[in-house]
Amino acid sequence: MEQNDMYYKQKKLYHPDDGQPPIHIYGCGSIGSHVAVGLAKTGFKNITIYDYDVLEESNFPAQFYANSSVDASNDYAVGELKTNELYEMVFNMTGIEVKRENIKITEEFQPDLTQNS
Repeated sequence: MEQNDMYYKQKKLYHPDDGQPPIHIYGCGSIGSHVAVGLAKTGFKNITIYDYDVLEESNFPAQFYANSSVDASNDYAVGELKTNELYEMVFNMTGIEVKRENIKITEEFQPDLTQNS
């Protein structure tokens, strides 16, 4: 493993070329936003994020959006879908395109996790 390889440290535990298990993250808030970025930076590529909520100013202190969701005018992306902002952030940081579902998980609606998506 060469140090010029982006994932040379992670390959001691997980090699991104050894398969890509499907990862489903419910909620793109204070935990989900950090988990999605961390997994993508580790080399996981088969990630689907689920959320229905939009960003609010009160989200920025605890969620990972504070450094990534600022536009050219330095305005936070208040009112934007969390899934769209997290997608952009992960892509800009890693080049990985996570899948996104703008849905609310309820007892009546739960995604089928048995598929190898």
